[in-house]
Amino acid sequence: MRISEADAGIVQALAPMVSNPAIAVAEDIVLSEVWKESHVQKKDCFSRVEEGTSSIYKAKTMTLTATAYKYVELDENNVPIIAGTTMKVIELVTGQLTHGWSPEELHFQHPYLTMSQIHSALAYYWDHKAPLDADISQREQYTIRLQQEAGESPLVKKLRAKGLI
Repeated sequence: MRISEADAGIVQALAPMVSNPAIAVAEDIVLSEVWKESHVQKKDCFSRVEEGTSSIYKAKTMTLTATAYKYVELDENNVPIIAGTTMKVIELVTGQLTHGWSPEELHFQHPYLTMSQIHSALAYYWDHKAPLDADISQREQYTIRLQQEAGESPLVKKLRAKGLI
């Protein structure tokens, strides 16, 4: 993602709020400060939020733990995320498993990710397959339960009443 001149001006205005800021050109992170305490990184992230015709920048601190995979970090809940993004490894893997996408197709579907990030995330998945597959199964069961609790939508009921489905 390229940031506009207006956003660059806001980034420069926000820069004094943190020491040694560096621009992170990631999905929705505009400004982040990274410092290392052994293998733990803390990031002050400023996310752009649109409100009407103006933009607001909200601050949020995330604690990330480095892994042996260059482009995979564990968040404060030990959930693997793709470094420099807010995308969970499980979200990328689910796309591959559900649609049968190759790494190149994953890159086409998620152009903000580099091929290195994609391959690193996939390597992390294959090395941690059992717990990640259990997480996928748990998410699937949760989705099914919510669908059953919600019942048929009003549109489906109308279509069924008219004999269209």
